[in-house]
Amino acid sequence: MTYPDVPFLLQDPAKEKDRCGSECDFTAAFKPGKDPVTHSKCTKKTSSACPAGEPCKCQHVIKEPWVPGYWAEFVLINNNLFETAAHPIHQHGGWYWVVGMNKYDANVTVDRTFIMQEDKKCNATKNCLPRNFDHPPAKDTIQVPPQGYVILRTPLDNAGTWIFHCHINYHVTIGMAMVIQIGGLGEPKHLAQGWCTGPLTSMINEPCKTPPPPPGGVTTTINWFYGMEPNTTICVAPGKPVTFLWVFGHTVDQRNKDMYENCDLRGGSHDPTPGDYVWPGSSTVGEYYFACGLGYNKTTYIGSHCENGSMKAHIRVRHSCNSPSPSPSPSPPSPPPGAKSIDWFYGMDFNTTTCVAPGETVTFIWQSGQNVNQISKTAYGTGNTRECNLKEKNHDSTNGPHVWPAPAVGDYYFACGLGYDSKTDIGGHCKNGNMNAHILVRNSC
Repeated sequence: MTYPDVPFLLQDPAKEKDRCGSECDFTAAFKPGKDPVTHSKCTKKTSSACPAGEPCKCQHVIKEPWVPGYWAEFVLINNNLFETAAHPIHQHGGWYWVVGMNKYDANVTVDRTFIMQEDKKCNATKNCLPRNFDHPPAKDTIQVPPQGYVILRTPLDNAGTWIFHCHINYHVTIGMAMVIQIGGLGEPKHLAQGWCTGPLTSMINEPCKTPPPPPGGVTTTINWFYGMEPNTTICVAPGKPVTFLWVFGHTVDQRNKDMYENCDLRGGSHDPTPGDYVWPGSSTVGEYYFACGLGYNKTTYIGSHCENGSMKAHIRVRHSCNSPSPSPSPSPPSPPPGAKSIDWFYGMDFNTTTCVAPGETVTFIWQSGQNVNQISKTAYGTGNTRECNLKEKNHDSTNGPHVWPAPAVGDYYFACGLGYDSKTDIGGHCKNGNMNAHILVRNSC
């Protein structure tokens, strides 16, 4: 669900171009001494932004006529048994009768086609989907059970545009909503379909001063979910944090560019965690890449939530987000004499080596989510082979930076302890993310 610049309520005539959903008509025939015969027909509406059969973003509107004394029926389907909520669906501007509700066993594929077939298989021995017309409860919020459905009947006596949405805040922000339009502003007056706009009459067809939020999130948030929009990219200023929003069942792992493009989740977090996650940002202008680690394949190293669910994001850190390329960073202050540093991150360059004099310091720079362990040469490895043995070392994430004072002349080895495998004693961040370093202490470098 997306939202227009002019509110639905104040569109005269309605702006149909970006709408999807359906439009329903209503006719009634009257004969003396008999109840009226009514007929309703709904026509599916598609948006130019929605290719046939493809997920898309559109202004989802169900348009019904204003017909006091009559109602429209909606069947809501929750087609997932696992990793889903019993969505609490709320209607604004009125209420509905709950005339039916049920759920199915796990071996049944519950979708729109199945529910429609169930509702047509009606004979002497089998009912359609059961409906209760004997004092059904009137509500404005109902939970739709996983692997099940709910049948609602909404009175068509309150002209206007009413949002109809999941009451889990995160779900509505990513588009789990639609609008029920009863009547139509600007339609012929003899049809009595218009509604009162009161003090807002002067604002008809006037765009909102504040644009509606996009389903992907605002500039400092990313809505993080399976099936999110591909190639999610945002731009923030140096030092600006970014929040990844979800409820449960995902992770956020920082990657290098190649790993991001290939959904390579080696050394990442592969177990679901509750949201939200706040990336603290970076003071350095540049490109930063992230992916969800769930659905990890140990053979291919690919994370399926990243590859199939588009769960990856590119954050550009810029002094000016109007510039497509990084603007030059201001020159950092000169380090104090004898100070050197190593940028410490997953995916850093292989075989990082630096040289300092005795008594100088080396600063390992990161913000959160890493650590530094001093290890032996054997645990570090030789040549182009990294053993990354982190047995009995620190495996918990800590906040950076870490300052190491150089002792006597010699060779010293370091590694990050995260992603530790207790069976092999190997640290995943060291082995797969190149988070290891060799520091030479020399009287002359």
